Amino acid sequence: MYDLCFSDGVLFTALEGGDHQTAAQLYMQAAELADREPDAAAFYATHAFVHALQAGDFTIEQQSGGLLRRMGRLR
Repeated sequence: MYDLCFSDGVLFTALEGGDHQTAAQLYMQAAELADREPDAAAFYATHAFVHALQAGDFTIEQQSGGLLRRMGRLR
């Protein structure tokens, strides 16, 4: 497993290796950190949502989906 401090290198390694769980965690972390930039937060939350679905991670699916719903980006 990776140190889940968001960095391009860690993210690229996870994506390249098909590690959807780590990608979902990193994207969700980025979405939470981008709370003052709604478009960036929505971008990261969308990616977190998709990777969570692929990883079967219900918790991140719910977190990212909830954030997108609150932002009016998901019904």
